[in-house]
Amino acid sequence: MQIICDRTGTCGFRVHERYFLEKEQFSPGVCPRCGGPLRIVNDYTDEKVPGAVMNLDQDSRDRGKITT
Repeated sequence: MQIICDRTGTCGFRVHERYFLEKEQFSPGVCPRCGGPLRIVNDYTDEKVPGAVMNLDQDSRDRGKITT
């Protein structure tokens, strides 16, 4: 899976699924490039993964982890 900015036409942000676990300085759920919403997609596509969610809990050590 990958994480992309939902403003695909203007932003172009795309990273691997562990990005927000590894880069704790960025808030999961918000594009670090433009501040837009994010979408969880299948690798190298713009196809949304059904049921995939990101842990957004600020106090969780799994903050940024994606589950399906």
